[in-house]
Amino acid sequence: RSELTAAVPDEEVLIRAFALVHSRAMGAPSKDANGRSWSLLLLPFADMFNHSPDPEVEWDVEASAGSGPPRAFGRMVRDVAAGAELRFRYRGAASAQAFFATYGFIEDLSAITPSELHPFWEFRSSDADATAAGAAAGACDELAVRLSSGRSIRRLLSRLRVATATPQERKRLDPKASPSDAARLPISARCERAALEQLRTHLAARARFGQEREVAVDRSAASTVGLSAVRAATKDREDAVESSNDSTCGLSAVRAATKALRAADAAGWLRMARLATFVLGEIDAQAAAVEATGQGQLLGPERLAVLVHKATREAMFGPSRWGKVATEFFDKEGMVLKDCGGTKGRGYFAAQSLEPGRLLLVEEPFVFDAEDDDFAGVAAAHVLGVAVGGEVELRAGPGDEEDGQDGAQRAARWLRGVEGLSASKAAEAFFAANNNGFQTTMPEALEEQPMLLFRRLCMFNHSCAPNCAVYRDGTTGTTRVLLVRPVNKGDELTIHYSDELIVLPTHLRRRFVAGRFGFECRCSRCEGSDPIGKMVEAALAREKGSEGDVAKLHMVVALLQSSRTGPIGFGYREFEDWPEALAHAEMVLPKLAEFGPETFWARHHVRQLKCLALEALERDSAAYLALAEHAAASWRILPPYCDALKDLEARFICVHSRLPAALRPRLEAKVAQLHGPGLLGLAKDMETLRGWLRRSGDDAAAEEAAAAEAASRGSPSQQQQQQQGEASFQP
Repeated sequence: RSELTAAVPDEEVLIRAFALVHSRAMGAPSKDANGRSWSLLLLPFADMFNHSPDPEVEWDVEASAGSGPPRAFGRMVRDVAAGAELRFRYRGAASAQAFFATYGFIEDLSAITPSELHPFWEFRSSDADATAAGAAAGACDELAVRLSSGRSIRRLLSRLRVATATPQERKRLDPKASPSDAARLPISARCERAALEQLRTHLAARARFGQEREVAVDRSAASTVGLSAVRAATKDREDAVESSNDSTCGLSAVRAATKALRAADAAGWLRMARLATFVLGEIDAQAAAVEATGQGQLLGPERLAVLVHKATREAMFGPSRWGKVATEFFDKEGMVLKDCGGTKGRGYFAAQSLEPGRLLLVEEPFVFDAEDDDFAGVAAAHVLGVAVGGEVELRAGPGDEEDGQDGAQRAARWLRGVEGLSASKAAEAFFAANNNGFQTTMPEALEEQPMLLFRRLCMFNHSCAPNCAVYRDGTTGTTRVLLVRPVNKGDELTIHYSDELIVLPTHLRRRFVAGRFGFECRCSRCEGSDPIGKMVEAALAREKGSEGDVAKLHMVVALLQSSRTGPIGFGYREFEDWPEALAHAEMVLPKLAEFGPETFWARHHVRQLKCLALEALERDSAAYLALAEHAAASWRILPPYCDALKDLEARFICVHSRLPAALRPRLEAKVAQLHGPGLLGLAKDMETLRGWLRRSGDDAAAEEAAAAEAASRGSPSQQQQQQQGEASFQP
């Protein structure tokens, strides 16, 4: 700053120059041929492009051939009419707040959400121990808390734990850990409570500071020339400036953006206040219950860690998630938990004869992010703290002891403050969480790699011919289990663990189940005693050629996935883009058709990739035909009424709704002619399933039913499909 001030004595000019660079420089990290790094570019001509979230021009940077700076270039991304404005999208801002600070405007005020909070407290105390605690915690006033990141919130809490630790507790600090490492200080109930109370105190002080500042400003203005006069003069000046500016970037727009950003900031702090109040309230409620009844126990550190983790996720999602918890349900009259004997462990069994459509379970999951630095510790704490009454079985999966040693060590390190908990027990809890967790995708989740862990759902055992099906809400992760086949009293209630493995023939499926889940499947389908299973196996089987020939073709698009325990399944190769994936699938499918019917397992796997590629490329007519074949074939080989069929029907209806009106009748007639019976069977099953889900209290199912009914009015009618023949495959 001193050098700049000496070069440019006029501070106003200096500020304007900084503002120009800050708002006009474009981020373009790159290196030239000599390895020199570049991070910002000023591009006078490109700077004249205005911003649009849906631009006509895309720009990029390429390194120059020599040692000079990189070159920027722009390309048209679609046709435009003469006279239309050409715009590109401004980059480099991760949030509305950062975008406004950089460019001075915001695309959509309604889309502003709390993003970054900047705590401003300082640890000041005459107490030497408290001062040392503040130094150990790090510079909290420089810490930005990103509400979209659970990791960021937990780092703030980690600093607060250290700051509020007693001298004795600070002796157990990990000297090698960073200030924000969640495992830097062993977890303890006292320290957790102290950190949350410190957070709540800070939030209250912050609110008072904001109120006092507003009052002080008003008093100061009123004492000089009168508040009303100041406001009137300010308004006259702003109106004069605003009249000379474009309406989109005038002061009124700036005022509106500033107001919206301040409201978002206040909402963010409110989330943090709710976090602290919620957890502290739960601690006090449990303490009061123990004191009143003399039964139970205070929240231990492991259960408290689970509570804080859950509240952190609620703070990430905001007010819409607070109090919005599914009503959990467990059918005590319909099923009981029993020991299966041997190495199988426990499982659910029918307490009476049950009919299809019966709701057995509704459960809200505990959601982790497998990428979090404290994932191992919190997952292990969940198994230790939430499993009341022995509902979660501490059973490790195959190869956990070898593959999961890093996670086991992190779990033991984080839980080293729990009294009486050995490192081996902490590791065992982590292995159990890792083995029973569901790695999944959730469109609205903020976690990078969501993993769901359930207390009761994980007690269902696997069968390749299941009599129950699992349905998961893609937004919240709430899961329902319905009975889909009739059972007698004493029959085991089972689900299938993997959609990918269930469509493989027995000789492959048993190998992969053993490699992935650590047990040899002896279900009725694998043993050959299930009549429906026999029909499915026949549909999956190869009719001609050798297994080696099939493998050569299949491996053009697929890869065998393995772990230390053996093969665990097939995955798709990594292609450069969707056109390349589609080209490979279309090259292989005609050749695989020579080996077996449309239900042949290898054709099914490759055709699935073709459908995904066509949908991604929005080639709707081709995607409609491919999905029709895939849906009809999947209905024959997937477990009846399963969630995968439900998702497949939704995709089919979605693509149908986008078909060109001129082509729709011809495409519908062709689909009905080729795949009518299978699609009719699928439609009937899904209508039955929607009825079951509506009766189970699934609100989303009611909305899906209405959408499906509306869409079906334009899709191939049941009458049209029936005209092609009623000889459908009955599962």
